Amino acid sequence: MRIRDFSPNFATPAGGGVVIVPYQALRGNNIANFSVNMTGAANALGAATGLTRIRVLVNGNVFWDVSAAHFIAWTERMTEGRRVYGITSLGFNIPFYDTMAPTVDEGDQFQLPAGNVELQFVFAAGSVVGNLNVAIDRTNVTAIGSHRLYGSAMNIPASTVNASYLFSAAGIVRGVVMNRAGVIQRLLQLGGIEAIKDTGPSFTPALDQIILRDALYSPQILTDPLTHYLGEQYQAPATGTFLRLDTAAGWAGVGNELTLYTQIPTA
Repeated sequence: MRIRDFSPNFATPAGGGVVIVPYQALRGNNIANFSVNMTGAANALGAATGLTRIRVLVNGNVFWDVSAAHFIAWTERMTEGRRVYGITSLGFNIPFYDTMAPTVDEGDQFQLPAGNVELQFVFAAGSVVGNLNVAIDRTNVTAIGSHRLYGSAMNIPASTVNASYLFSAAGIVRGVVMNRAGVIQRLLQLGGIEAIKDTGPSFTPALDQIILRDALYSPQILTDPLTHYLGEQYQAPATGTFLRLDTAAGWAGVGNELTLYTQIPTA
């Protein structure tokens, strides 16, 4: 069973900035979901003028940190109903439950870790004055784990060969989000296992492979960035974990991120 509570309203800034929803407005544990509502059309999720990044902190530590573009792409592939937010949505969910579980109670076995929770919403320079509030969905189901959605810049430039991004992650990697424009070849290796290996989506055969592989999980048109659901139980230790890319001029550059969707058991 879930119980819904609401935060107060927080003002969104004109001209960009960060809106912080502090733990005092989000008190309580067993959090399965946040529903965010905003006013001001320019503030929309993913819009060039609006919300560009979402962060969730627990006890001062960043737990979720994802760009709006990667969050939208992940939502379209990895949530029930394959929600499509586009770049005009003033309302959206931040789910911590297992979005692919067959029942609500099974999904609610995964929750935000217990602690003091803070939300940070980063707005672009075109944002306008408005309001933001958060509905908090708590569950009485006992937690067995949590999910993390975390992106970081790969520092891989355009027009390069065999560029590697080394990383590691706790728990199980369930999916990855990355930009596909300008990718010639890529290899994602997790703990010594090749999870993704193909030529870039700029080639028609490779794009066909991606559609065949991902169509089961998403009826939507594949867009950029692209989310890959990894059906196997991949771990990502520091040894043998990397993304290797060959890029063309169409690659956006060193700021392009790799976003990991990971499942972490409760300690």
